[in-house]
Amino acid sequence: MRLLTDADLGNDAFRWLRAREIHIAGQPVRALRVSYVGELGWELHPPIESMPALYDAVWEAGRAFGSRTMDCMR
Repeated sequence: MRLLTDADLGNDAFRWLRAREIHIAGQPVRALRVSYVGELGWELHPPIESMPALYDAVWEAGRAFGSRTMDCMR
């Protein structure tokens, strides 16, 4: 994620079950700190018009995977 944002996403700076506004790949995003698999994890809620650029940037950075992948890793 360091490739995409300068926001501090560490556990001390961004505690579990918290939300804040950050920028990812230059796009505004409301990030919610959650975890369904026991690791640092986030839900990202961008404006709909930012979705294509955000998706492309995350995909290119190699960080994207779907919920089925997450389920398989449990």
